[in-house]
Amino acid sequence: MRLIFEIVIYYLVYILMIKAVKKNNPVNCLFFYPKPVKDKMYELGLADEKIVNKREKVFYTWFLAILILLLFVFIVVWNKRQDFKVAFMELYIILAISNWFDGIVIDKLWVSQKSWIIPETIGIPHVKSWKTILVRRTLGMIVYIPIAAIIAFIFEKISIIL
Repeated sequence: MRLIFEIVIYYLVYILMIKAVKKNNPVNCLFFYPKPVKDKMYELGLADEKIVNKREKVFYTWFLAILILLLFVFIVVWNKRQDFKVAFMELYIILAISNWFDGIVIDKLWVSQKSWIIPETIGIPHVKSWKTILVRRTLGMIVYIPIAAIIAFIFEKISIIL
């Protein structure tokens, strides 16, 4: 039950961070969009590539830092996990679900809403295809194994110190 609660908190924070950067203007999140959408915005002079790239770096730095800190709080502080296997499984479950959540709920369902459509780019697909989502998310399941292992190893060492 605790894991479900952690997952819900994790995704609420996940959504709130995206909503905070988007505000009420999808152009604030232009770095999320496919290359043809970005190129059209640059071509029209409605966005600057350097600014978009800077926003992307800043967003992902904070996004990853906050999500890793949240995982640390769940696993090391709250659950007091000192065992690598248990920490790894909990991390992998959260990351794997996050992978599919991002692909289906964020990329496919949320971004297809009217509030994410940039009027100047109507006609250019801004939502990934199901095939792209399925391929990338399946590969993500594999990539998250070593990531969860590395984070679990670090968390295990930190929890021993604490």
